[in-house]
Amino acid sequence: MKIRYILLVVTLSFSINSFSQWLNFEDETGSRIIVSNVTGNADVNAVDDQEKDLAVGDFDKDSFVDLVVVRKTPFSSPGAKTDLLFMNRSGVLTDETDLYAPEFLSDATDSRDIICIDVNNDTWLDLFIISTFEDQPKLFMNQGNDINGDWLGFIDESSTRLPTITVNPIQFCAGWGGDLTGNNSSDLYLINYAPSGNAKDVLLINDGTGNFTDETIARLGDLRNSSFGTGVEFHDVDNDLDLDIVKNLGLNDVSPFNTKGTLILFNNGDATFTNWDKLPGANPYMFTAGDLNNNGMLDFYLVDDAADYVDHVNSVVIDQSVTATQSAIPTNRTNGFGGNVKMIDLDDDGDLDVGLSSVDTDLPPCETAANRRFIIFENDGIHNGNLIHPYGATMNTWNVSTFDHDFIDINNDGFMDMILGTCDGYKIFMQEDTTLSNESVTTENTIRLSPNPNNGLMDISIDRNLITNLEITIYSVQGKLITSINNEDIVRFNNSLRLDIRKFVNSGMYFLKLISNEGTITRKIIIE
Repeated sequence: MKIRYILLVVTLSFSINSFSQWLNFEDETGSRIIVSNVTGNADVNAVDDQEKDLAVGDFDKDSFVDLVVVRKTPFSSPGAKTDLLFMNRSGVLTDETDLYAPEFLSDATDSRDIICIDVNNDTWLDLFIISTFEDQPKLFMNQGNDINGDWLGFIDESSTRLPTITVNPIQFCAGWGGDLTGNNSSDLYLINYAPSGNAKDVLLINDGTGNFTDETIARLGDLRNSSFGTGVEFHDVDNDLDLDIVKNLGLNDVSPFNTKGTLILFNNGDATFTNWDKLPGANPYMFTAGDLNNNGMLDFYLVDDAADYVDHVNSVVIDQSVTATQSAIPTNRTNGFGGNVKMIDLDDDGDLDVGLSSVDTDLPPCETAANRRFIIFENDGIHNGNLIHPYGATMNTWNVSTFDHDFIDINNDGFMDMILGTCDGYKIFMQEDTTLSNESVTTENTIRLSPNPNNGLMDISIDRNLITNLEITIYSVQGKLITSINNEDIVRFNNSLRLDIRKFVNSGMYFLKLISNEGTITRKIIIE
């Protein structure tokens, strides 16, 4: 009975304390980014007031993550702009477009999306730029280092590596890359957001050397049809070891789908596509996917014109269908039109969190209402994939109107930071280091954990001198409080107690902090 009581105490304590805090971010824009090559501002006082899409990657292999930004006139209006390349110089994103991507400045485009992907398998990230309003896509190849080890930057090799796109109209909104054919080389996809109902997507197949052919009709047939296609990604949705195509249609019930929404095109295994299925959802605009609840199946965050939701995939029939359960987002701050969404493990606790930009890139204004500004959601980490808004009604400094965002460890401190592409420029928010420090105490040898590593079930042996005023707390490596047990709730077995935190943790490292009348002790816990 005593063991059961201890486990109950842990559960009750978690329900009270687990959501009491999350991450802190500081605005360090002034010292973390240098912008020098922006042209075409509508407001001469703005840093950059154009529509922008962001992507990150370590382009020069110096172990610092860099940033690329593609730009156009805001919303559904033509107006080519120059793009930007920011190289990370020891924690400062420095605009070096003129040095390492000068063709960004000499050839303005209506760019709306960019993918960082190695297309020729030379281990250097290349740039695939998706443009709209009759602009052809572009492929900038990473030149790697010269014989002296100096990085050479990017060169536009579109004319020799990409076919001329002939669909009409050319009005691409987004793209994606990945190995659809199984030849270990990345293929490319462009989704058409022309609203006419006769729009066609384009699938470019990689021959293995970074040269592409348009094989859309042969591989997709009528599944290439689109109408206001706003998003596309490749994922192995049905867990059959090949990548499927997931795309979003926002207008007109075009054949063969005769519906709108987020559609899965199942890969037959050879990069041909025959069957498709639709995820639950009324009017999704953007989406992304990841395994939020760690059950081995993908979940989808859908940005809806009304209120957002998550589709949790429960089961699949290979190459045929998926079954998903829809969950509402527990805040009204996703109501109304929204923008780009991305998943990443922000707090390093082993599950995916979510960041959501606010601006609908098709409809002004850029400055959005309080219920639609950039927001981050915490995955509660109990293997159920629930997204919570840990800040409640608080408006933080990062809750601003945002075209796009990305996550980047700018200063290589092991903590993910945020960069926002705002209505008038850029904002960088650095994640504060909230990791528990090792405190110097006189009771260092008075607590023993066994086993350690463990699966979340462990025995804690405590010296008799620590009998009074005892409190035990469990933290993630980011300093997030997982659960706590106060002195009055602790039931002891002589000098030990059993702690079960299996429901609350994933594999990884945590900290157990014990506070007593004799001092404070912190111990690392490894969960396998």
